[in-house]
Amino acid sequence: MVREDSSTQGRGKKDSLNGLVHRRQFIKRSTAAAVGAIVSLRGFSLRAASEKEEPAAGPRQLRKRRLGKTGLMVSELAFGGAPLFEEVPTPVPEKTIAKMLDEAMELGLNFIDVSYIYGRGYIEKAFGQAIKGKRDKLILFSRCPLGRGNSAREMLEESLQRLGTDHIDVYGMHGTWMSEDTADRLIQQLLPDLEKAKEAGKIRHIAATGHQAPTAMVRMLNTGKIEVVEVPVNPIWREFLEVVVPAAKKMDVGVVGMKTLWRGRLLSSTPELDGPLGRSREERLENCIGFGLYQDVSCLSVGFLEESHIASGIGAAVRFKGFSEEREKALRPKAHESVKENCVLCNRCLPCPAKIEIPRILRLELYARHYGLADWAKSEYSRARIKAEQCTKCGQCTERCPYGVPAQELVLQAQRLGGGEG
Repeated sequence: MVREDSSTQGRGKKDSLNGLVHRRQFIKRSTAAAVGAIVSLRGFSLRAASEKEEPAAGPRQLRKRRLGKTGLMVSELAFGGAPLFEEVPTPVPEKTIAKMLDEAMELGLNFIDVSYIYGRGYIEKAFGQAIKGKRDKLILFSRCPLGRGNSAREMLEESLQRLGTDHIDVYGMHGTWMSEDTADRLIQQLLPDLEKAKEAGKIRHIAATGHQAPTAMVRMLNTGKIEVVEVPVNPIWREFLEVVVPAAKKMDVGVVGMKTLWRGRLLSSTPELDGPLGRSREERLENCIGFGLYQDVSCLSVGFLEESHIASGIGAAVRFKGFSEEREKALRPKAHESVKENCVLCNRCLPCPAKIEIPRILRLELYARHYGLADWAKSEYSRARIKAEQCTKCGQCTERCPYGVPAQELVLQAQRLGGGEG
């Protein structure tokens, strides 16, 4: 594995995130700044020109980027394991996964992204078979979930056995729908075991993954123990790009982007996104992967379900050289230039007595109200198990919000997504 000179690995350790989630600063960054970024991509913390990279070994192969202070050089795309189990009627066979990995490696891919929760170990086991004889050419990234009942030490040992290796390069805490409370529990219950495992050489670097609550990921970063984070990075999910990615950069923490294609949803034509992303599947693939690589990230984790996906996905990454001014403008969905009382997705308003997923609903309400994506938001809203119409007006969400957001009022406004009065 290629590592950067150790003299640069300590950079950023003294940078502090104190005060980042102070209400005024957070609102400034996660509302006005986030929305401003949709008006102008220059609002994002873009990848610095000095970021360490390795050129591709051939014209059809992936480039490599430095994974923060780990010093690991990872391919710009990682082989994401989740879709191989979660997005197909039956799990993709182990032999097929091995064949797909071989093809991806021929195109320069050297990073595998798996987790126990993908088929309760099935995907780890499948990749464990696929990497036999080539372990030294690959960088492995896996995670353990909170709440399974086993200790982090036990879950790590099981992952090592399934993957058929004596160490995992990047191993972390998998808080799928992470809240601030979840982050605190992960820090208290799992992080100490991971530190011991690192000291023992069973893992090399500690990571954290989260799909929700940027503030929760900041709490993880504030421990100073996290070396890699994996967060959503695509043209729709802006919160992590505005809050977590800059914070990680300050601490020289490597960033892996996920949800690049949002399980294929961003590849399907929708009128509001045809302008920014293109009408054809090919255009959307190029723009989504290009958008992700344009950000200050080390790698994008992308799911390949069949061999043709490998050639098209890696091809899009290989072809990406940057954006022209015209193309940059095309990836700016419409937005209002000011947002008031935006939910910061901390999840402190939960649990809702009516079981409404309040942060998710308020995020869609924001996108419909200010981002010019009403039809898209309505489509996503239809997927919610319990709608805003079930609100009992108890007011508990507003009372619990530490950021002063009128949550109940916004929940009632969100009823418009379902055709209600709001």
